[in-house]
Amino acid sequence: MILEDIALDARIDDAGRLVSETSVRRIAANLGRNRDTVTKHLARLRAQGFVFSEEAREVASGRWEPCRYVLDPSACKA
Repeated sequence: MILEDIALDARIDDAGRLVSETSVRRIAANLGRNRDTVTKHLARLRAQGFVFSEEAREVASGRWEPCRYVLDPSACKA
């Protein structure tokens, strides 16, 4: 369910990657799950190579920008 929620929010970026700007909080709210549960299962998706995250700070303010989750369809090899 977590992977599907990320994928439904994703768009193709300039590099041709499937990227979703979302948060654990938003995913948890969408699925009616606890944030800790989403975090645990998102870590499993990362470990298996289905998703990786990119985090960055705004240059001017130093504030964190929304996390970008990049989906890797090649992880679904048969």
